[in-house]
Amino acid sequence: MEIKKVLILAKTYPSPSKKYIETSCVAGIDDKGEMIRLFPVPFRRLDVAKRFKKWEWINIRTYKAKRDKRKESYSVYLSNDSPRLLKVIDSKHWGERAELLSKVPTYDSFEELEEARREKGITLAILKPKKINKLIIESETDPEWSVEELNKLQMNIYQFNLTFENETNIVSDLKKLPYKFYYEYSYIYKNEEKIKKSKITDWEAGALYWNCAKYPDWEQRFRNKFEKDMIQKNAFFLMGTIHRFPTKWLIISVIYPPVQSAMQALEQEVQDSLF
Repeated sequence: MEIKKVLILAKTYPSPSKKYIETSCVAGIDDKGEMIRLFPVPFRRLDVAKRFKKWEWINIRTYKAKRDKRKESYSVYLSNDSPRLLKVIDSKHWGERAELLSKVPTYDSFEELEEARREKGITLAILKPKKINKLIIESETDPEWSVEELNKLQMNIYQFNLTFENETNIVSDLKKLPYKFYYEYSYIYKNEEKIKKSKITDWEAGALYWNCAKYPDWEQRFRNKFEKDMIQKNAFFLMGTIHRFPTKWLIISVIYPPVQSAMQALEQEVQDSLF
């Protein structure tokens, strides 16, 4: 077991877990420039003071995952001092963010991404499409949790190693998203333009949906952020594979620079440091 310093880049929408009630897959980059996947993380069961954000450095106790053979995958040990929150790199410091992102394996086409998985075992990487064409919203076939999933969301806390004050039984209030979200995007591969559709599992998308769902025009509000705004900002994707389906890639985080370029932000930081 070792303590790793990790910059959080992704946190997926929670799913029911037989052992941990509900869990999220968390991914980021460590201070050595290596990609890392942390699972399972029962994020909403953590004390508020330990709930890390995207773009936040944390220290967390980890050990190499035993059942998950993907090279970036680590299990976590949660305790009084793990995770420990360190520093958030806010959006004003995009130059610093861009420098860290430059260490992440990055590809311009889905074919190159998949080739890296087959030949190098890469299962976390950035995909930079030529263009995001549109956001696709599809209704879930079954918008409610199954009986099995509901059973997972109710559990005696003594079954695992987290401690919650004044609680002897936990019932999760996790709501299932009634919709699935996808990006359709274009890219160039071998001088040919191709179109691909990938599912979005980013927690930010789920949280935004529930914020928008309170309004009759929820879809337009959602699209204003995850379609119109992301297209204008030339967003790109942190992609990750599914353990049980190794050839299946998901968008686990949407990364969007500010309107100004990374170079402009870096130059501004340099100028600011002179005064």
